[in-house]
Amino acid sequence: MPLGRELLARTDPGFPDLMIALAGGAAAAIASISRGVALSLVGVAIATALVPPLSSCSMFLARGDYAFAWGAFLLAFTNMVAIQFAVSVVFWVSGYGRMARDLASGHRVFLRNLVSLVLLVSLAVALGMSTNRTAAKMLFQAKARKLLERAVQDYPGAYLAEVRFASGKAATIIRAVVRSPRAFSPQDVAAMERRLPQPPDGSKVDLRVRHVPMDVMTGQGPLFENEGTSGAGNPQ
Repeated sequence: MPLGRELLARTDPGFPDLMIALAGGAAAAIASISRGVALSLVGVAIATALVPPLSSCSMFLARGDYAFAWGAFLLAFTNMVAIQFAVSVVFWVSGYGRMARDLASGHRVFLRNLVSLVLLVSLAVALGMSTNRTAAKMLFQAKARKLLERAVQDYPGAYLAEVRFASGKAATIIRAVVRSPRAFSPQDVAAMERRLPQPPDGSKVDLRVRHVPMDVMTGQGPLFENEGTSGAGNPQ
């Protein structure tokens, strides 16, 4: 069964997820100490932050997709730590607990939440690095797609139909589906490959072009002559 976008979206947490969890925890704490707000709304807000990633983690474990399961669990763990820390801060600022607003009480509060603070900082660093890698990957894919579109324009009647990216053992594999009246030779594909940018992970680019033959017919005949290139392959 193919995986849906909602499941996959919870397997790659980033720094924005941490910020959202902190904001959600603070909002839940403020709502719980405010008059006129039903406590059930606070439970619903927290449940929506924990149940979806934990459910996704369980589904991936059942499928044997342990990498995706770890990503979903990391999102749930991030939400737990961020919500707990934000709630503690809001309650302390609001004056809850037997503590006075002085340096000694503030020091005790800091020690009580030291574990949560260390976990929060560690998650912020890890998720920040993950977000940076994701952004670099997206920029690379967008630039590669644009350069491929420009390269295909050099061939009359050809256009780029689809581009997919995958990580190989020693290279970033780019699969391009090109509709064109003529096939592409290995030299054509190599020329396109040289125009592509370097992947952010430092690997080399492995361009594979799937040629889909097409004819553009007019009332006077074909618009482009179908020139079959001898010896040209269609890499998969």
